Amino acid sequence: MTHSLIYYYTDGACGTGKTHQALSKIVMAGGRHLFVVDRKETMIERQATVTKIAIATGHYMPTLCVMSGDDRNTKKHGVRRRIHDLPTDYGDHPDVCVFITHEAMRMCDFSDFSGWSIWIDEVPDVMDNETMNIAVSRVIFESLYDLDPILTEAGDSTGWSEVVSRDPTVDLAMIASDDVAHGLRSLHRRVMEAKATNRRSVIVNGDAWSEFVGDKKCNWFSLWSPEYLANFQSVTFLANAFTNSLTFQIMRSMWPDIEWMEVRTNVNRVFKPRSVMIHYYADNHVASRTLFSSEAGKRNLEAISIDINSRIGDRDHIWMCNKAQDDAVRLMGRKLSPKQAGSNEYQHISAATCIYSVKPDADQRKVYDLLGIDPDYYTETNERETILQFMCRTSVRDPDSTAPIDLFVYDKAQAEYLLRYFERDQRGYAAASMQLHDLGFAQIERKTGRPVIARSVEEKRELARIRKARQRSKVKVAA
Repeated sequence: MTHSLIYYYTDGACGTGKTHQALSKIVMAGGRHLFVVDRKETMIERQATVTKIAIATGHYMPTLCVMSGDDRNTKKHGVRRRIHDLPTDYGDHPDVCVFITHEAMRMCDFSDFSGWSIWIDEVPDVMDNETMNIAVSRVIFESLYDLDPILTEAGDSTGWSEVVSRDPTVDLAMIASDDVAHGLRSLHRRVMEAKATNRRSVIVNGDAWSEFVGDKKCNWFSLWSPEYLANFQSVTFLANAFTNSLTFQIMRSMWPDIEWMEVRTNVNRVFKPRSVMIHYYADNHVASRTLFSSEAGKRNLEAISIDINSRIGDRDHIWMCNKAQDDAVRLMGRKLSPKQAGSNEYQHISAATCIYSVKPDADQRKVYDLLGIDPDYYTETNERETILQFMCRTSVRDPDSTAPIDLFVYDKAQAEYLLRYFERDQRGYAAASMQLHDLGFAQIERKTGRPVIARSVEEKRELARIRKARQRSKVKVAA
C-alpha cells in the first residue's frame, strides 16, 4: 500500500459531464491510468473521447482497450493475465490510459499498480464471483484449499462451503509466478484476506473438491473489496448518486477505514425546466421473469404495449425489455439493449420504456444470505439501476430541452426508484411525478416467497456421507 485509504468520488447526476471532465483531467495531467467501465461497447466510446480530447488540447495520450474476443487467447484468463502484465508492459511509459470492464476489475489483483490511478465509471457490483471448469485442475485446489461445509441451523448441508487455505506459506507472489496456478491469483488473495481479517469469506458450490467432475463447474463467490484498489496512487468513483447506492452503503459499512472525499464537477450548463411523468402499471406486485413468461403476464405486457403506443403517438421513443419478452412487448420506436449507461446518442428523445426484471434465483439468494447481504441488493443493482441509466439517456440530459418527458416502467417500486433520483437531483430542473395506469391487473397481489432448492434423497445421503467423512478426518488430525 502506497498511501492511506482515501478514495474520491464524483456524485453528480446524469448529464453533469462527470465522465468527460474525468477523461479531460487524465489527458491534461498525463500519467498511467486504468479506466473501468460497465461494458465493452463503452470502452470504445470512452477511448474515442480521449482521442478527441487529446487532439483538441495537443496532449498526446496513448490508449488501450483490454477485452475478450473470439480468439481463444483473449478469453477470460487472457484478459486477466494481460491486465496483470500492464505495470511491466507500460512501466517505462509516462502516459497511458487503459480501459477495462467492471468484471475484469473484480477478477484481478492490483498489487503491482503502484503509481497508477484508477477511475471507476458507474456503480460497480460488490459481488465477486467466477465460474471455472476444474475437472482436471481440481487436484491443485485440493492441495491448496480445504472446504468447510456450511450447515443450516438444523445441521443439514447447504450445498456450499467456505474455502480455507491449507498452506499459509503459499503466498500471492508464488501463485502469480506460477504459469499454471496464475489463474487462481484473485481467488487466492480473497482466501488469504478472509483468513487474515476474519471479516469476509469465500464460498463455493460444493462440499468436496471431488464433486467437480463432469459437467459440474466450480462457482465461487466473495464480496469484492474496495481495499483491493489500495495500491493505486488515486482511486476515483464516477457515478450518479453514488453515495445513495447500496454498493456504497455496503462498502462504507464493511470497510470503515476508507475515507471518502467528494470531488464536485464543474457544472457550467444551466438546465431548462421540464416535467417528467413516470408511468407504471402494477401497484401490488413487482416485475418478474416468471410473471412475464406466464400466459397472464404476456397478456399484461400486450395490454401495456397497446397503452404505451397510444400515449406515445408519433413521438420518437426508445425502449428495452428482457430478451425472453420480445414476442409479448410490441412497442413503436427503437428497441435497444438494456445496458446504455454513458451514451449521449438519444438525448433528443423524450419518451422511453423499460419492461425489465432481474431478480436473484434460488442459488443467488442463498449466496447473498450466506455472505450476509440482503438479496434485494441484487435487484436494486441489476434491475432498477439499469432502468435508471437507460431512462437517463433521454432528453433528461439535454440542458436546452424543455420537452415534457414520459418514462414507462412496469411496477411501483421501479417508478419510485426513478422518482427518488429526480428528487435528489440538486439542480431541480426536472419536476417529476408518478402516475398509475390500472389496466385490470394493477392491484393483483402475487406471492414473492424465496424459491427453495430441492435435493433428491440420494443427494442428501451423499452430502451427509461427505460431512461425516470430513468430521472424522478432522478428529484424526486433531489427535
